Amino acid sequence: MPEETLRQLKSKLEALVKTNSNYASFLEAVTAAEAEISRLHRPDPNGRIPRMTGEDRSSLMRLHREIGMRAEAVLRSSANKTQTDLVKKITALAAGSHRALALYDPESAPKTLPALLEELRTLSLDTRGGALRSKLVYETNARQPISFLDSKGREFTGVFTPKRVIREIGETVREASADLNRNSPQGKLSDRARLDTRNAAMSAVADLLGVPKLLARSRPMKLILPDGKALEGSFIQEVKGIDPENLDERAASIDSSAMSRDTQDERQTHGKALKSLADLQILDYLCGKADRKPRKLLYQFDQNNKLVSVQGIENDRSFGILEPDSRAREREPSALSEMKVISETMYNTVTELTPEILRFTLQGFGLSEGELEAAGRRLSKLKKTLQASDEHFKAPVPKEERFPDGYLKRVKDEEWETVACAELARYRSDRAQGGVWHREASNLFAAADSAIQDMKGDYQKQRKAYRSLRSELAVGPGNRAIPAEQAREAEKAQKNGGDGRPWRSI
Repeated sequence: MPEETLRQLKSKLEALVKTNSNYASFLEAVTAAEAEISRLHRPDPNGRIPRMTGEDRSSLMRLHREIGMRAEAVLRSSANKTQTDLVKKITALAAGSHRALALYDPESAPKTLPALLEELRTLSLDTRGGALRSKLVYETNARQPISFLDSKGREFTGVFTPKRVIREIGETVREASADLNRNSPQGKLSDRARLDTRNAAMSAVADLLGVPKLLARSRPMKLILPDGKALEGSFIQEVKGIDPENLDERAASIDSSAMSRDTQDERQTHGKALKSLADLQILDYLCGKADRKPRKLLYQFDQNNKLVSVQGIENDRSFGILEPDSRAREREPSALSEMKVISETMYNTVTELTPEILRFTLQGFGLSEGELEAAGRRLSKLKKTLQASDEHFKAPVPKEERFPDGYLKRVKDEEWETVACAELARYRSDRAQGGVWHREASNLFAAADSAIQDMKGDYQKQRKAYRSLRSELAVGPGNRAIPAEQAREAEKAQKNGGDGRPWRSI
């Protein structure tokens, strides 16, 4: 069934207002937005639709936000499911347009509004034609690499994730739902929840926070299979960087100096690498990203093998109803008390952000009401921590105590070059089976540092593991999406290091 347009939904809303005046204010906001959209679709005397200006963009975004604000007021006061579902559908449409407008640059890539809205549509690919450039195994639920041509003949390469698949091959929605809900005192995530759309939801929050490049981009995708059936899922376009689970020969040159800061060395750690880790911690926290391990990052290095930036991948295990409290400590991405720092640009963005805008941004991704409320609570707790931190750092502190636990120190963009990763890395000690103590990273600075130190050794182990396989598997560089049976064999061989002895990197 085709999606309803804003005009169709507005007609239903007008009928509702005749019987329930509580929705009049919401209708007023929708009417104003529709009028602006109609204006931007209107052709000029030559029959051409004008491209959107920066002023057009700002005007429509303001109207979309107004829809979101008035929707929140309506949803709080109404208990009628049919009526609130209508409000949510309209708000989801507005939120989707708002996200596209947020990324629109009228200076470098001017477009018409119809062209911009067309990009919001679910990417649909008919595999029965010649657009698909790679072979897919339709019987598996695994992530798979995909290469295809769009309607304009442009080639795209990335990973397709079927609707039923989440993070790991063979993992079910039920298992992931239980994992997201663990230690959470309120509510439950439905076993049928769309976890594949959570990549896109996190990308929307990254856009809201002004850090769109921190995550691998994801968008909804529909494949038309050879038998005519449709397979829904999401598409993540290929990204650059070293993948810890599929290391290539570059990893042989990476060592601990990639994260060092030596004033005698011209090849100092890039301050923007530490800033990207700091910003990703905040993004993960707000989105309830519960499993940001070192292997859930791509690492980008410069020609001197210094870390330049990181990018989050496999972002579908996020949101849920995870509460940022001590009971959920072991499931928190990074506890606020252990993050140490926040960039000044992120600080300014967060302090101006409201729970209503955050909820509006997350409309249309299939998140439950409990998950939207939990995201708002995480934002509130983050703001309280920032307020307490501002109060703490009013008084001068010794240099050795400039990054204490429990507070988030603001770091200006020009100051990151003066910060050492060792000052920020935070670890927990834990007793493993057999009574052996090991050290585990408890923030992203420690996680990245540990992964980088392990890269050279891991590369050798992976090469040995892959050589031990009896046949050539689809485990090429950067390929995290291989057919299920082969994936299990490769993963087993890799975990055993090729010699029967388990190995693990923190």
